[in-house]
Formats: sequence, structure tokens, C-alpha cells
Amino acid sequence: MQSITDFGPMQSAIEHGAKEALIDIDNTLAKAKITDLYMWMKRKEFKSILLWRGWLIYFAICWGPVYLLLDFIHRDWFQRAFYRRFHRYSLCEIETNSVELFESKYKQGFIRYTHDLIFYLKENNVNVTLLSTNITPIVRLYGQYFDVPYICLRADSHETGLRVNLDELKDFKINAAMEYDPLKTIAVADSKHDLPVLNYVQYPFIVSNNKKKWMAKLRHKVILISEDLK
Repeated sequence: MQSITDFGPMQSAIEHGAKEALIDIDNTLAKAKITDLYMWMKRKEFKSILLWRGWLIYFAICWGPVYLLLDFIHRDWFQRAFYRRFHRYSLCEIETNSVELFESKYKQGFIRYTHDLIFYLKENNVNVTLLSTNITPIVRLYGQYFDVPYICLRADSHETGLRVNLDELKDFKINAAMEYDPLKTIAVADSKHDLPVLNYVQYPFIVSNNKKKWMAKLRHKVILISEDLK
């Protein structure tokens, strides 16, 4: 593996025939995670900072270990459990809060290299698609900002609140990636949960400051993109 501070390796991939790029969002494109939206909405429910902190302590003690264990065993299990927390909110509430969160936090938290990379790839006639297991109201905003298509979990209105379509959650990202020619596709991601996609494409790139154990399972030559690059 090697680290990069410029777009040279990307240009090399393009010159060797790369025509598509699949780019993850959370901690690849922005400092973000799927729990952010829920926490953002919960914070607004508490007028007192003391009540908010008390709830955070309760959540960390009672639910934190459960979600951490589920995520450790299998990311899908964690997502299926956590997304149920959105059931009590309407689609309108989710969409309104998604815009607030995106404007207040995510636009300020772009990982600069990946942010600029998207425009670089577009300028070089590479088709960029955002690939995420976050939900439509959030991912749509990234798609609109960069003017690129996106693939994500659908969130629909239901009579009792929001419903996240989890029917396709199993192997969601790799199933989407397999619609692309691996020999002509770049993938940019950040974690072990993206390993199937990184191993599928010919040109994998990882946003990370250092090598990690799970990277030993990578099949192709992988280049690290420092998340601290400005």
C-alpha cells in the first residue's frame, strides 16, 4: 500500500480505462455516521442541556453496549436495530432535520481530498455514484450538492411513521457494485464493511491515516488516502 497527496493514482486508473467511481459517504466523503440524524433530532427534544446530557448517559449505558455488540458481530444487525428508532418520526420531520444536519454539520465536515476528488473525476469524464447504507433524505442532499447519482436505503412514509426499506440490506453495497464492470471501476471507502466492494473493483482506494488489520484481506493493490489531507 502507499499513501497519496495528489490525484496521480486516480489519473493512472483513468488512463487504464476506469469509467466509473463508487464513493462511500460516512467517514469517506464526510465526517459522518448513521447515528447522527437520530441524535440531532433527539437533542432538539430537550430544552435543558442537563436533561440532554442525562439522556445521553442513559443511552450510552443501556443501549450503547447493545449496538456496539451488534455492529461488531455484523453491521447489518446493527443497522436493522438502529433504524427502528426512526419509526416514531414522520418523513417530513426526517427530511427537515436532514437538511438542517447537512447544512450545519456535514457541509463543514467534508474530507477535503474526497470532496475535491469527486469534481476531479467528473472533469475527467468518470461517472461518479455515491454508494451508502444511509437513508434517502440524507444521501439525496449529498447527491444534489455534487450533482451525482446515488444508491442508498429508501425511507418511506408509513401510517405510524417512517419506514426504512431493509429488504435489500443484506449485501446491499456489493449487490449494487456488481452492476458495474469491475475492470473499469474505482471504489473509494473507509472501513472493513466496504471490503467486498473494495475487493470487487480493479481500483480500490481507502480513506485512512494508517494501515489496519482488516486491510490484509484486500486482494488488489490498495492506495491509502489520508483523511487529514486539506
